[in-house]
Amino acid sequence: MRLHTMSHYKSQTSVLITVHPGCESITVHPGHASITVHPRHASLTVHRNASLTVHPRHASLTLHPGHASLAVHTRHASLAVHTRHASLAVHTRHASLTVHPGHASLTVHPRHASLAVHTRHASLIVHSGHASLTEYLGHASLTVHPGHASLTVHPGRASLTVHPGHANLTVHPRHASLAVHTRHASLAVHTRHASLAVHTRHASLAVHTRHASLAVHTRHASLTVHPGHASLTVHPRHASLTVHPRHASLTVHPRHASLTEYPGHASLSVHIRHASLSVHIRHASLTVHPGHASLREHPRHASLTVQVQK
Repeated sequence: MRLHTMSHYKSQTSVLITVHPGCESITVHPGHASITVHPRHASLTVHRNASLTVHPRHASLTLHPGHASLAVHTRHASLAVHTRHASLAVHTRHASLTVHPGHASLTVHPRHASLAVHTRHASLIVHSGHASLTEYLGHASLTVHPGHASLTVHPGRASLTVHPGHANLTVHPRHASLAVHTRHASLAVHTRHASLAVHTRHASLAVHTRHASLAVHTRHASLTVHPGHASLTVHPRHASLTVHPRHASLTVHPRHASLTEYPGHASLSVHIRHASLSVHIRHASLTVHPGHASLREHPRHASLTVQVQK
C-alpha cells in the first residue's frame, strides 16, 4: 500500500491537506472548518454553519443552529425543526406531522391521511383514503370525492361527476357531457359540440354538429364532410378527395395515384405507381422510375440515372 500525501497552502485560513492511503481519504479544511474521513464510505464533516454529519453505513446526523434543524436518518427516519417558519416534520417510515402557525396548516399522514387548514385562503382539505373535501370561501367551491364519485359545486360553474365502474357522468350548466365506456364501447355526448362515438370491435361513428363532420369507420372505410372548408374524404381502399376553396387544392388518391392543383403556385403533381410528374411555372420537373432506372428533367438541371442489376 502506498501513501500519497498532498498538501496545498493558500493562506493561513485555507490550508488543504489530503491523504490517500489506498482508497481511503482524509481531508482537513481549516478555512471551512471541515473534516472528512472515509473508512469504508464513512464521513465526518464539521462546518462553520455548525453542522455535523456522520455516515456509518447509511446513517446521518445533521445539526444546523442557524436554521434550527435536526435530521437523523436511521432506516429512513428523519426529524426537522425550523424556528423561523415554525414547522415540525417527523418522518417515521411513512408517517409525517407538519405544523405551520403562520399559514395555520396541520398535516398528518397515517396511511395517506392529511388535514390542511389555510386561514388566508380560507380552504379546508381532508384526505382519508380517497375521500377529499375542499372549501374555498373566495371562490365558493365544494369538492367531495367518495370512492370514484366526485361532486364539485361552484356558483358559476357547478359540475357533477360520477364514475361507477367504467361509466362517467359529468354535468355542467354550460358544458354538459355524458361519457360511458363499457369494455370497447364508448359513448360521449356534449351539448355544444354534440359528439357521439361508438366503438364496437373496430367500428366507430362520430358526429359533430358545428363542424358538420361525419366519420364512419367500418373496417377501413371512412367518410368525412366539412362544409366550412369544403372538403370531402372517402376512403374505400385508400381513395380520398379533398377540395379547399381558399387554398384552391384538389387531391384525388385512387390506389397510389395523386393529383394536386394549386392555382396560386401553379403546380400539378401526378403519381402513378413508381412514376411522378411535377409541373411548375419556373421549376418544371419530370421523374420516371421504371424498375431501377430514373429519369429527371429540369430546364437547367437535367439528369438521367439508370441502375441495372446483373
